[in-house]
Amino acid sequence: MKIPKKILFRGLGGAGQRHLRLMRHKFPEAEMFACRGVKNTPLLNADFSINKNSSLEKLYNLKVCKSLGEAYGYEPDLVVISMPSSILAGESIRALQNDCDVISEKPGAINLRQGGEIVSAELKSKGMFLLSYQRQHHPIVCKARSFIDSSMIGNMMNIRISVSSNVPSWHPYEDYRSLYACRKDLGGGVILTEIHELYFLVSLVGLPKSVVAFKKEGTSFGIDVEYMVSAIFDYGTFLVNFDICFMQAKAERKIQINGDSGWIDLDLVEGHMEYLLKNGVRDAYISDISNDDMFISQLEMFFSDSTMVINQNEYFLKTLFLADTIKESCITGRMQMIDQSLLPGFS
Repeated sequence: MKIPKKILFRGLGGAGQRHLRLMRHKFPEAEMFACRGVKNTPLLNADFSINKNSSLEKLYNLKVCKSLGEAYGYEPDLVVISMPSSILAGESIRALQNDCDVISEKPGAINLRQGGEIVSAELKSKGMFLLSYQRQHHPIVCKARSFIDSSMIGNMMNIRISVSSNVPSWHPYEDYRSLYACRKDLGGGVILTEIHELYFLVSLVGLPKSVVAFKKEGTSFGIDVEYMVSAIFDYGTFLVNFDICFMQAKAERKIQINGDSGWIDLDLVEGHMEYLLKNGVRDAYISDISNDDMFISQLEMFFSDSTMVINQNEYFLKTLFLADTIKESCITGRMQMIDQSLLPGFS
């Protein structure tokens, strides 16, 4: 993958500004452009506090374009997209049609149909598509994956995933009810917002045979999306309990993986992992990696290992398929079977 000389940014909210800051550090000589639909987010520091002493243009040597036509007229090599979920797919497809490489914020699309359209556009493009699932580069996630791939805990028995946060505290500088995560028209809701662990699950053990899920709507919080979901995934020989909420006071990202000869416990908030392997080894592992470090690892992978990027398409589509199925079960209140023949091709 070629090193980008011209980078276009679509969306410069909190996530977009993180990408801009890291890209400017990694590619100091690159020309950088932006085309912003709205300008609700001020210049932010790395800790997401407001920086009143400069501007995006001055701090990052960024040219702000008045239109997309002007922006693409500069012929960018790479387009970084950090916009509401409902807009992501269309923006990615446009960039790929212009033969640009693309880095998109998760979930990349709001359903399987849109995901298939992105992959189809990529197959016709000279550019490559990367979905920003930076948590997959966390050292404890990588270590757990290696144990599972090596069958170090024996046969899988069950997996428990619990993810929670408090969306009103995410961005103190704005009303949480205006965030895309809290708006149905912008593709919000906890399922697509907290989708990292679904991606991890699918990349680890594939798709389940069936799903049953229940949700709670956020009308009491002044939002029109689901804020909590509890689901069970049946894989035939083992089960997965999946609980997510973004209106909870206590933040947690925990994954418990239990086999018949060992177990693995992950705490991604604390960066802590404990495990017992089938060879009798019991140990703990701690990583203090920052979120920025995970983004940097992701960038290094994107520009050095095209095979991993291509293989990501399978997990991207399967994750959206699983998210669609969870939504359908929440609506119907019934178990939903998963027919993998409905997946679009990604080869």
